Amino acid sequence: MIRVLAKPKTGPSNPRNGLMYQAIETDFAGRVSIDPFSAGRVLRGGYDVFHMHWPDRIFAGSNLVAVIKLISLAVMLLLFRARGTRIMWTVHNPVIKHRQVHPVLLRRYYILMRSLVTHFVYPSSASRRAFEAVFERLSLGQPSGAQTQIPLGLQVELQSEGLSFPADLDPDTHDYLLIVGRISDDKFLDKTIADLSPVLQEQSLHLIVAGKPKGKKMEALAARIANDPNITVLPRFLTNPEVNALIAKARSVVIDYPVTNSGVATLAAALGTPIVFSDQQMAQDFATDYGFPHSHALRDDKGLIDWKPENGQAAASADWDASAMSMRDIGRRYAEMYIKISDR
Repeated sequence: MIRVLAKPKTGPSNPRNGLMYQAIETDFAGRVSIDPFSAGRVLRGGYDVFHMHWPDRIFAGSNLVAVIKLISLAVMLLLFRARGTRIMWTVHNPVIKHRQVHPVLLRRYYILMRSLVTHFVYPSSASRRAFEAVFERLSLGQPSGAQTQIPLGLQVELQSEGLSFPADLDPDTHDYLLIVGRISDDKFLDKTIADLSPVLQEQSLHLIVAGKPKGKKMEALAARIANDPNITVLPRFLTNPEVNALIAKARSVVIDYPVTNSGVATLAAALGTPIVFSDQQMAQDFATDYGFPHSHALRDDKGLIDWKPENGQAAASADWDASAMSMRDIGRRYAEMYIKISDR
């Protein structure tokens, strides 16, 4: 039996890990067991693999707190290595985005991961390329551990949550562009709206922006763009069934900001809805990683709008099978990797 300690195994705000690990425990029962992370389990040991996601969360607070957490992370990883436990990191966020982090802390973090992680897993071509760029920029060489790519996965299983079109929208609303997710300043929504507004007016298109604004500045932005007659804003938290329904009925989902791994994009592909990414590189990466035939670019190489509404006119569901990239399939790939690296 291969014993895996997962951090985190699941979470209320992101069911993806739970779906993946549940599939592993079902399909590999008697061969692989998954335990949720706890300090007690770390101390007791006995694990073949420690699989971590989002270790960059140690930087969410102050630099002082980050120092303490970085030291704790180092001690934990050293303990795992001393016991012969393989350390696997799924690199969701190759670039640390917490702006207040001291550069010395960042460098120490990447040196730690380079030295102690035995297996790096990239959920996308973009995450791998961005991670390599960070190491090159910091003159750290390349990670010493093994490297592989396993896609983030399409949340096909989440369709079982059903579709519930938001009650504060006309149920007959259809054929719209959609921007969905937390409204934050790192998504450059103000520029997207400024560039898209002429297109919306010229092509008689409608845009729905759905998501809870982060902070007063984003609340003001949401209120301002709601004055555009071609834009509807839902400035609130949406349930998973509401998100599913909005994406399923959209002409296209728009993702006009840099992203290496997008849960919105994978959910859109699972539902067969075309996706419009910020640029050609992002669109091509997603098409390559998932074989998704309806991945388009919003902007050209000069950063200008270069997208025609007909690009996302037909839903992809008729010629697209998402099951090969389901969370169950992704779980199988991880389980096979656990077994392989544990030499059993």
